[in-house]
Amino acid sequence: MAIFEEPCPFEQYEDNQAVAKALRKIKIAGGEQDTSLARFDWICRHRAWDILQPDVFYCGGILRLLQIAKMAWEAGLQIAPHSPKADPLAAPMLHVAALIPNLYGFQEVAGFSKKGSLAYLPAFDFKGGKLPIPQGPGLGVQYDFEK
Repeated sequence: MAIFEEPCPFEQYEDNQAVAKALRKIKIAGGEQDTSLARFDWICRHRAWDILQPDVFYCGGILRLLQIAKMAWEAGLQIAPHSPKADPLAAPMLHVAALIPNLYGFQEVAGFSKKGSLAYLPAFDFKGGKLPIPQGPGLGVQYDFEK
């Protein structure tokens, strides 16, 4: 499940595409810094990367990320949403990752603090190598104003 993330500067799509075509045993990933639907469309049509990594906040939010995931799906590419947040901002990435049928196995997740030390509930805890999706109203995260 190894990936080679943006072997060339992200905006050099043709160079990344050449690396992706040259490698057989490792997948090329990128897109965490990109914000344009038109560029993601080009990336998908030309298969510049094997795995797209749109950042849920940089690319325009959950609905925009789902549009990019659909483009990738139609091109036969996978998605690994980028959002290495270790606070309530991780919740949107967890929700969107649960919706994407072409989700790649590796997800970039930042380290999380110990239970009881956070200013939001519930604490994000890995269980069996997985991070459960918050289940409360909205995105499932509540701020603990006592902390």
